[in-house]
Amino acid sequence: MNEMKRVSIKARLLRAVMLISGLALIITSIFGIYSMYNITNMAQTALISQMEQNTTNIVSSKSDLADTELKNYADIVNDFAIYINRLYKNPDAFIGEEIYAPDEKNAGKLALQILPASKDTPKEAYQKEAMLLSSAQHIIHPVIDSSNDIITVVYIGSKNGFLIGYDKTSDMKTGIDEYPFFETEWYQLGENSDGTAFTNVYDDGFGRGLTITCVCPYYDENDEFAGVIGMDILISNLYEKVVSMETESGSVYDANEGAYPFLVDKAENVISPDASGVTLSDDDGMDDKVRAQIMSDGTGIVLSDKGVYYAYSSIKQTDWHMCLRLPKEVILAPVDKMNSNIRNMMLVFVLMFFAILVAMAVFITRSANNFTKPIIALETDAKVIASGDLDHRAVVHNNDEVGDLAQSFNEMAKNLKTYISDLTKVTAEKERIGAELNVATKIQADMLPSIFPAFPERTDIDIFASMDPAKEVGGDFYDLFMVDENHLAVVMADVSGKGVPAALFMVIAKTLIKNHLQNGESVEDALMASNNQLCEGNDEMLFVTAWIGVVDLKTGVVEYSDAGHEFPVVLHADGTVEEIHPDKKRPPLAAMEGMVYLKDTLNLGLGDKLFLYTDGVPEATNAESELYGMDRLLAVLKKHTSDTPEEVLHGVRADVDAFVGDADQFDDLTMLAFERKL
Repeated sequence: MNEMKRVSIKARLLRAVMLISGLALIITSIFGIYSMYNITNMAQTALISQMEQNTTNIVSSKSDLADTELKNYADIVNDFAIYINRLYKNPDAFIGEEIYAPDEKNAGKLALQILPASKDTPKEAYQKEAMLLSSAQHIIHPVIDSSNDIITVVYIGSKNGFLIGYDKTSDMKTGIDEYPFFETEWYQLGENSDGTAFTNVYDDGFGRGLTITCVCPYYDENDEFAGVIGMDILISNLYEKVVSMETESGSVYDANEGAYPFLVDKAENVISPDASGVTLSDDDGMDDKVRAQIMSDGTGIVLSDKGVYYAYSSIKQTDWHMCLRLPKEVILAPVDKMNSNIRNMMLVFVLMFFAILVAMAVFITRSANNFTKPIIALETDAKVIASGDLDHRAVVHNNDEVGDLAQSFNEMAKNLKTYISDLTKVTAEKERIGAELNVATKIQADMLPSIFPAFPERTDIDIFASMDPAKEVGGDFYDLFMVDENHLAVVMADVSGKGVPAALFMVIAKTLIKNHLQNGESVEDALMASNNQLCEGNDEMLFVTAWIGVVDLKTGVVEYSDAGHEFPVVLHADGTVEEIHPDKKRPPLAAMEGMVYLKDTLNLGLGDKLFLYTDGVPEATNAESELYGMDRLLAVLKKHTSDTPEEVLHGVRADVDAFVGDADQFDDLTMLAFERKL
């Protein structure tokens, strides 16, 4: 009986051991599975969060880069249109040349060619105007010659029925006797635009690939619409420059897995070198909700119902959108692999439980420790990585699924660090450029007289000036200095273009004019000498409008000369204002060597004020694209005839700001007021 009890007790003890072992196996298995699922969820959350943030930042940075690049092209075309307007307004200052039809002998060479809109149009009807427009090749040539890998052709379509092209494909056009361009997309877009605009993407007719055209209307001597200038830009090279994410080690994303960047134009055309005729609707990962969100303004990331992430950001210059396509399975591939490993291990655990339950009482503790230890360590590593320490690496304890998972985590951290590093480099470069521009702004401001009163020892004059650049640095400048004890020189000028090139050209022009005036040269001789010097080596085809005057402080006589600048205004002491028009307006400086400039005079009575300004004042534009205009300027000046020069400038600026409102400042605002005091 006692033996039976001992057997029963032994059996119960054995069952208890087996039960405890089994429970231990189950508990350990559950704990291991729970830990792995927990790690999976953490990894998925961290991966998606990091991916969304980094991808959005990358797309936003790329869209800014694309916007900047397209803005450069728009500025170039706008400068072409301004130059053409100068041709119409100053036809006698330019020597044109006759333009011929396309010829095979010009194959492969940059050459001007002309085609009428209709072969029935007689050549005599437009020959004179075409010869005038041929002078534009002097500013078009350096642009297209230095960028022929992106810019393929520049052409001018006149409303009078002829088209001038400047490119290397003369041989491909030989035999064509007309080009009815009035119904083309580019001409109608330019004709109906107030400024530069971009066409949708299309296939170039000469086999050069996908192309967009930047267009701008140009105007005649009466500022009436005269035609459209267009510039064709190859998408393939533009794409490589601002969109592609290729690095020295290869693409950041694997296109074979459905991950790639692309641009979308206003018509929902996908823009990439190998996407001719493809629209957003052709993307099998796209749905209507996502497509509508991508085409809206702003920056963000959205997951479609079909399991594809789309990061997007607007490109303001063209109303296009920069996009990055990332299938969800590509992002979560490491997590999916881990889930598969978990399912396999669960099956192993069940089989082991039934096969070796008796032996597990001892084995389970050791196995549990050996199994859970690397998982717990991996969980800790995952938390460290998820907290932002991308230099941390998980320790690979074993060459098994957990080891594979640890390696996947390490690869994920490495990739995330690469993405962030690339973004950091782009951000640092932008900050460096911004810092350099801040220094340039300070240098430019220091070059202009900015301490007023400028001549505190003199009680017979009062003078005040200001310059507010549209960008960090501007092309406007003014100057004031005593030529001798009784003569004061004042200068007001405006360099074509904006930004750093215009600012550098401004420094040269300001120095030359001041040197010649201080050497005692007359105002007209100072302009002629400065013009000839500025024409030397002017490969960028910049030019300067200028008004310079020398005031006799005893008599009030002002000897002045004009180089295509805005007319000055005299605020008389009796409360009237007078816009001063010279006998004949001369062309700007640096437009052509050997130009002759004339001297004019005006008289300033006691209490009269001379007001000088650049075109940024009357051409200030509000949100409705309305110009401030000379009528408003003269009206506000009349209100301030009895004020000091400083009060006059503050009054004009306040009136301009009230008119412009929240609209962006597109041009430099520069003003100067001089008073011959009572």
